[in-house]
Amino acid sequence: MKKITMLIIAIFASTLVWQVNAQCPNTNNLYLTQAAPTVLNVPTTLANCIWGGEYNLVTNLPAGNQYTFFTCGDSSFDTVITVYDNVTGTMLGWNDDSCGLQSSITITSAGNDVRVLVNQWPCNSNTTCMTLQGELVFIAPIGDPPVIVCPGDIIANNDLGACGAIINYSDAIALDTEDGVIPTTQTSGPLVSGDEFPVGDTVVTFEATDSDGNTASCSFTITVIDNEAPTITCPADITQTNDPGLCGAN
Repeated sequence: MKKITMLIIAIFASTLVWQVNAQCPNTNNLYLTQAAPTVLNVPTTLANCIWGGEYNLVTNLPAGNQYTFFTCGDSSFDTVITVYDNVTGTMLGWNDDSCGLQSSITITSAGNDVRVLVNQWPCNSNTTCMTLQGELVFIAPIGDPPVIVCPGDIIANNDLGACGAIINYSDAIALDTEDGVIPTTQTSGPLVSGDEFPVGDTVVTFEATDSDGNTASCSFTITVIDNEAPTITCPADITQTNDPGLCGAN
């Protein structure tokens, strides 16, 4: 029983050491200071030759945006990435072996600069070059999106003698908390108000974008019903004598 107890303690202790080592302490040396990526879903090289035991100070991360930092694609050494808030010192996340022996971690920015630590697993230093990349993966909306209201659905009978109907409607209306009334644009086409819409259903969509780049859209359906009975024209009456020797005629 004593041996089993000691074995359990040993396993727990080794697990604890691994967890502590994996979450590397905020003691690395500064390598570079660089602004965060600004183009969505486009990887940016933050460091071409960062050593194990160094960190990049990444600046200009708007609050709410999400960023991924990774060493995937390099194979110089087995990495651990740990990210700390440079203002509060809070550890924001860590990763080991997300992509083979390399690491990748995604964080949500609080608006502060961050330290992206690179270590050789478990938390060692070295003098071997490693490529560190960053990517903007989510842009947080700024302010409130506009509120947009479309006209109600429209149902109409076809125009006499036509396979559709001339339909008129008003543009959608959009309001924004910062910009007030903002213009709307019909994004579906090619038919617009005043055109002949065909028999059946046509969905019309409007969109509005505020000064912060927030977008809202709405849609309504125009239904044209074929309510006109078909017309039919028969040939004129025919009078003809029978063919000779027959009781009928071709």
